[in-house]
This record gives sequence, C-alpha cells and structure tokens, in this order.
Amino acid sequence: MTLGGTNGTMVLRPYGSDNLALGNNPSQRMFFTLTGTNGVISSTDASGVARTTTVYVPINEDQAGRGVTFDGLGTITLATNNTYSGTSWLNGGTLQANDAGGLTNTSVEVLGSATLKAGGPIKALAVRTGQVNVQATTGRDVTISAFTHNSNTVTRFSGPASPTLGNGITLPSGITNTNGILGGYATMNGSSWAYVNTNGMLDALSASAYVTSSVAGTVAANYANTNIDVDVNQTITGIITPNSLRFSVSGRSLNLAAGTNVIQSGGILITQAGNGGVNGGNVTSGSADGSLTVFHEAGGSSWYFNSVLVDNGAQPVSLVLAGGGLLQANNGYYHSGDTY
Repeated sequence: MTLGGTNGTMVLRPYGSDNLALGNNPSQRMFFTLTGTNGVISSTDASGVARTTTVYVPINEDQAGRGVTFDGLGTITLATNNTYSGTSWLNGGTLQANDAGGLTNTSVEVLGSATLKAGGPIKALAVRTGQVNVQATTGRDVTISAFTHNSNTVTRFSGPASPTLGNGITLPSGITNTNGILGGYATMNGSSWAYVNTNGMLDALSASAYVTSSVAGTVAANYANTNIDVDVNQTITGIITPNSLRFSVSGRSLNLAAGTNVIQSGGILITQAGNGGVNGGNVTSGSADGSLTVFHEAGGSSWYFNSVLVDNGAQPVSLVLAGGGLLQANNGYYHSGDTY
C-alpha cells in the first residue's frame, strides 16, 4: 500500500462509524510506503467524528525525506517501528508511538494543539503553533535529540515522578535551565514547572525549590528572580520581579504594588484556584519573546487577573492561555500583542 499526495493530498481516514486499522491481519501484512510529502492519516471520519486509527505495519518510504501529516480529533497509533525519514506534521488529536523505533527517524512538527505519546526516542520535536502535551511511556527512554519551540506556544511534559536514565524524557544537552526552570512555557505533570535535572532529564520542580510567599513576605526584594509558590495572601510593598508564579493553594492572592511588576520567565501556573489571583499594579512579561503564559490547570474554577497586563517597554507582550480553568480579567488588558 502506498500513501502519496505530492501533487495533491491523499487522505486515509476512518469510514462511517468504524475505526481504521491498517495491516492488522498478521497473515496478510502489507507494506506501507510513503511516495509523496502531502499524504494525510486522519483520526476523524468524513462526518467530523473522532475515531481511532491504528497502523500495525512499518511506514517506509520510496526515497529519503518522505513525510506524512497526522491529524484529526481522535487517536492515531503507530504500533511498530518505522523507517521513513521525512517530517511528521502533527495537526491536532493524539499521536501515539508504541514501539521504541516509532519516531526515531522522523522530525515531529506540531502545527496545532495536540498530544504526542512517545514510547522511544524522537529525532526532533518542533512546536510551531498551539499547544502540545508530550507524554513519556513509563519505563521507556524518550530522548528528544533536537527541541525547538516558537513564540507563544505551550509545552506540557508528562513522565515518571522520579525520572532516571532510560525512564523519562531527555532533552538535548544544550538546553538548560534559567533561574531553575526550563521556561515559563513548559510544565511537568501539570503541577509544577519543568526543569532539567542533574542527569539531564526533564523533571518537576520540587516544592523545596520554590520560595513561598509566606517566606518572602511583603518585601519586594525577596521575590527577585525566584520561583514563587503563593501559599498565603500577601500585600507587597514594592514592585516585584519574580522568575515565575505558582498558585498551589486554593484562594490565595498576591496584592501588587503600583507600577510595573515583571514576571521574568513570563510564566504563571495555577494548580489550585478557588477565586485566588493577582490584584493591583501592572504586570508584564520578561521573556525574550514577550509572551505571558497562564497555565490554569485547576479545572473549571475561577482565577482572577485583577492587575493590568501591559507591554514591557517597547517589547509587545502577548497573552497565552493554557488549561481548562476560567481566567477572569476585571481591569482590562493594555498590551499590544495578541491573545492565544
């Protein structure tokens, strides 16, 4: 079987109310060869309903560099090792690679909000637009040999609570922490910021690595360049410049001083909301790309942004919203960047 589409797009999708299985009969296994660069494997049927698509046979190529687009609302499972070397464009839905060699030879580019479940190494991962959930199969080595992300994108990593070599996610050696975390765009297991540990593996920033608001108190200098965990309400006497903010206790708030308060990494993580938030003053992002990313992982509860979001001087600031919680802004936004 071939999947082409060089001069037009060829789409494989589930038919009717059935899921799609390619090569699932062991006695009649077929060859699956990419012959073009615009082929699509979908997990959505013609009526727009999410389905499951499973590819049981290796995906090969007739010449080096052949790629394929995975899209849809459901799950596409690559059940075995693959040899194609072109790009895998991930445009929504879930792509699950069960075997260690499922994504070893291909570069994955995320073009829309999607989930990537990896059972082995990934040649390269590039987050171009939207948000991606990268999940490592327990007990598997998920080494990402090259990793890039564009401005205003979000990466949620998930893996074992105590990663060890061969059991978790490893990023390229050139990617390091800034002020203790990977950046304000990346979380681990939905509860903490992602950071690269001493073994070079992605891990969740531990509770002891945060400075709590109960310890920092009301003195602005105690917040400088730190990853703050808001565990009690505080009214701060001066402008603060924390690296990040996490709200892990329900109903807790920071009352900010007048002026522009800078979140250096551009990251706010809410794991418990309960009507907590930030109040007063202006808030801006210190991230290089000018994005302020708010991860609201506390379900349907409300969190209040009662400060004013502004640009960082001449740097336009964009607001990136992630998670399923409700963010309420009562004082308006005066930033010139987009909202995602």
